[in-house]
Amino acid sequence: MNLMISFISKTRAMAVIISLALFTARLAAVLSAFFLLFSLVDYFAALPLAIRKLYYYASFIFSVYLLWKNYFSVSRESWSDESIIRLIQGKITSLGDTLLSAWQLSKKTPEGISRELTQALIDSVNDKLKGRNIRDVFNFKQYIRVLFPPVAVLLVTASAAIYQPEFFARSSVRLLGAFSSQSWSKWFELKPGNASVAWGSDVTLTLTGRIPPGKTPDLYIRGKDSPWKEYSFDEAAAGSFVYTIFQVTSELEYFAASQGVESPVFRIKPVTAAQFSNFKIRLAYPRYTGLGEITVADEPDISALPGTKVNIEFNSSVALSAAAINNSWGEPIPVKISGKKLSAYFTAEEAGEYFIESADEKTPGDPDPVKYSVNIIQDKKPSVDLISPDSDLLSSVDSEIPVVFQAGDDFGVTRVELVYSKDGQGEQVAELPVDKKKISEVTDYLIRLYKYNLTPGDKIRFYIKAWDNDTAAGPKYGKSADFLVETTNYAIEHGKIEEELKKFQKQLLDLLSDQMSANSWLKDYAVKRSSAAYPGIIDAQASIQESAAGGIESLDGILNKMESDPVTDFSTLKEYKGIKSQLVYLKDTPMRRAVEALRELNINEAERRQNEIIASLEKLSLLSEDIMRYQNMKDIIDSAAELSKSSDDILDSLKGKPEAGELARILDKINDLMAQVGEQLSKFPQSLPEDFVNSPAVKSIDISKSRDLASELSAAVNRGDWKTAENLARELKKQLEDMLETVRSAGQDIGFSSGAMSKSAEEMNRLGNELSKLAERQSRILAKTETINNKRIREAMKKQEDMLLLLAKEQQRIIASAGEVLPLLVEKKPMAGDSTQQSMALMNKVYDEFASKRAYNSQKYLEDIISHWSDLSALFKEDAVSPRINAVLAAEKNILLKLKENDTNSVSGAAAAGDTEAASKEQSALARDTVSLRQSLETVGRKSALIPPETLGSLNEAGASMESAASELDSGRVPQAVESQRNALNLLLSGADNLKGTSESMQESAEGAAGGAPGMRQVKTRGGQSAGFRTAPVLLPKSRDFKPPREFRQELLEAMKEKFPEKFEGIIKEYYRRLTK
Repeated sequence: MNLMISFISKTRAMAVIISLALFTARLAAVLSAFFLLFSLVDYFAALPLAIRKLYYYASFIFSVYLLWKNYFSVSRESWSDESIIRLIQGKITSLGDTLLSAWQLSKKTPEGISRELTQALIDSVNDKLKGRNIRDVFNFKQYIRVLFPPVAVLLVTASAAIYQPEFFARSSVRLLGAFSSQSWSKWFELKPGNASVAWGSDVTLTLTGRIPPGKTPDLYIRGKDSPWKEYSFDEAAAGSFVYTIFQVTSELEYFAASQGVESPVFRIKPVTAAQFSNFKIRLAYPRYTGLGEITVADEPDISALPGTKVNIEFNSSVALSAAAINNSWGEPIPVKISGKKLSAYFTAEEAGEYFIESADEKTPGDPDPVKYSVNIIQDKKPSVDLISPDSDLLSSVDSEIPVVFQAGDDFGVTRVELVYSKDGQGEQVAELPVDKKKISEVTDYLIRLYKYNLTPGDKIRFYIKAWDNDTAAGPKYGKSADFLVETTNYAIEHGKIEEELKKFQKQLLDLLSDQMSANSWLKDYAVKRSSAAYPGIIDAQASIQESAAGGIESLDGILNKMESDPVTDFSTLKEYKGIKSQLVYLKDTPMRRAVEALRELNINEAERRQNEIIASLEKLSLLSEDIMRYQNMKDIIDSAAELSKSSDDILDSLKGKPEAGELARILDKINDLMAQVGEQLSKFPQSLPEDFVNSPAVKSIDISKSRDLASELSAAVNRGDWKTAENLARELKKQLEDMLETVRSAGQDIGFSSGAMSKSAEEMNRLGNELSKLAERQSRILAKTETINNKRIREAMKKQEDMLLLLAKEQQRIIASAGEVLPLLVEKKPMAGDSTQQSMALMNKVYDEFASKRAYNSQKYLEDIISHWSDLSALFKEDAVSPRINAVLAAEKNILLKLKENDTNSVSGAAAAGDTEAASKEQSALARDTVSLRQSLETVGRKSALIPPETLGSLNEAGASMESAASELDSGRVPQAVESQRNALNLLLSGADNLKGTSESMQESAEGAAGGAPGMRQVKTRGGQSAGFRTAPVLLPKSRDFKPPREFRQELLEAMKEKFPEKFEGIIKEYYRRLTK
């Protein structure tokens, strides 16, 4: 019985499940289908709210109806025991009606039927149900086929919900949210919602949500007691819309609506924002700066070093419960509040911005707060400006180089170092003993190269390094520009130059010898006239010109080396440059013209040029020897100066803690220099100026005493007797200073020394003044001659005017004759008549000029007229008209002859003749004075090569022009005399300018004649060569040299107090007005 009852119960349960599943699927499918249908209709037709609500009502009623029909009518009947049993018996036919009978008997056994019979029937049914299951009753495949359509509809609806097609995304919101704003938050978000904002600030409303493209939500806003007004959002991005309400000063309400769904009503309430003022910032700088604590009032922008402790105090316009300082570099900084007074503390580490924000719910912060800056001032590294030297140097190994620099730092320099590296090796450092309190001022330090054990050819690089006192980030250093010192032995280099100069002297002598030979050959030719020898003379002279070019090239190379040699005396260099200039002049002028004259067989001119060349070469050879002797004398003076300096070095070394090695080095140097001086004075006197060698003072110099004293000093140093050594050093210093003074005095006015060149400059200046006076005299003579010439021209013009009036009458008669001939010519030959008409036009032009008393183009016109009538004469030679043509031709020729015979060079009258005679005498006297001045110049020129040869040439030509002018005046050729005088004046003025330049050049030589010596420095160019000649030991500027004199500074200060002159007021104001404009 249990099996039967259990099978019936399971069948009933499965029937209920299947019935509910079918009902649910059908109901969901119908509702989904209706939802999709309405969504499509609403998408295209935009159903009003009433229709959408009707959809909800219809859906609800339909659902209730289906529930009632299934659960309360059909379902109750279908789920009874008899219905289930019949269902089972219908599916399992083997049971027949036994299942129903057994179930009924199990409920109540009728009378007359035994229980045993009833139980047997039940057992028989149970046996039949054994092995049976629910699948024998229900055909599940059939139910699946029934569920397929509603499940398909549900799948379509689910896909639309997941993938959100445009129609579904829009209409679903409208259909599902058709009743109230409660659905708003599911689909949209409107910010800021209810908010309190700063009074007068702007508020931006932002709406985001599922908003289809092309659809703009609606916005409604109203003030207090005002009607709603509709506004439009601005699309900011896909699904995002914004609207800004500007300057909110009263309470507002607003809501939004989209796709039939409305938001709740929100309120915006303006409140007064907190204002901050009375800033007071205390900055506690890092301890190493020494700045302590600094207070800054009413300036919220902060500038501080890294690590500075910053304490900000300020006031608020309203009492706040909470506030913070927001910043760009980290977390908000908490603010301590005491009523309306606020303060905050932080450490400045990064640059950025900060602003104060209220965290009080009742008092909102400013929506656009004032932002203040934090500027981090980096502790700069020290700066080191190297003032001197400002270029690389070429120096001897024992030079002393003053280094001038200025170091500075924003918070102080702790130490200064001299860094050096020798020949590219590792850097070495030596701390400089400088006053750190005055380190910001211009400072100097003396580098003694001999301490670095250098040899000629070594290169050592220096720079200055300064360290600061930054204990926070660590000390930093700055360094100056570096400079390279390349060592050399100037004495050796100078000796090489002297050897090359000796070779050049030989070139000059050879050139002189060749020129004298060529001159001798030319003289022989002038006597013998041997044509076979003449070409050889031309070739010899041309070869001399080529040799001169070679000599110039050699000297040019020597001069380049001399400019780089600080031992070479400045005046020596200038003299050799003068020799070069004179050689160039000889090559380009006399030598070239001598060759040209020989080729033109102008023997006299060639011989004159050769004599000029010989005289010039003799002078240059002697000058070259004198210059060499003078340079040797300067070498002795320089050696004496170096000896005196070395004695100073010994005394300096003996002070403090003497170093025996250093003293021994200096003493060895002194012994070497004394040996050089003694050898030059005793063994090679012929290489020195005669006046210098024969000077009694020089002859009295006894080097042996100084050598003995130096030996005693060396012995005292070796045994460590510093007291004795110091006394001996002082005595040696005195002797060497006396010797220096002796040689300087002896050579002061010798050769090309400062004194000698000063005298030459004075003499040259005097001669220049005399030459200027000669030019003034020539100018006056020229003025007189021009007056005579003008008088002659006026008289000639008067005669010419009278003659032109007579010629005008004659020309008028000739024109009339030509007019009578013209018709005959036209009749015989028309073309001849046409050309004759053109000729007669020229005749009329000649007449017009004559009638106006001028004859500018008359000669040219007459020549053309005569040419034409000559052609006519030849053309009509056999014709009857020929005599009349010839008459016109002869008359025009006669007029042209009279024009040419009008002599404009004649001077009439006894007075004019007297004037020319007086001018001629003055001109001759001036020519003689010019020759005298030239001779004086030649005398000075034998002492110096600085006088340009062009100057002497100018005076020669000026004298020749003066003589020509005197001769022309004597012969009455006044115009030619004027031209000669003008030429002479120009040559004199040119010579005066040259002499002025020569005087200045000699004065420069005088000022720079103090020669150099070993132990010197030279500036070097970037290319590694020395940057030019130096006239003396190069005294690099020290710190004091960069300060202007006190008197000068005081004068500037006083001048600044003065008002500008009133007469310049308008000019000055106009200048600044234009400058401003």
